[in-house]
Amino acid sequence: MPEALMAKVFTQEEREKIKGQVVELVRLSGRETLRQLEAKTGATRYLMSV
Repeated sequence: MPEALMAKVFTQEEREKIKGQVVELVRLSGRETLRQLEAKTGATRYLMSV
């Protein structure tokens, strides 16, 4: 598989940091749909659950 198509594997520490940033973004931006947040951050529900 070409490297450009492979998802980066994050360490547990990196995932926690990213989740914290997403939580802060949600807190600051108020109510938005998951689709809007995904568009802003590039983080999909799948990426956050892996």
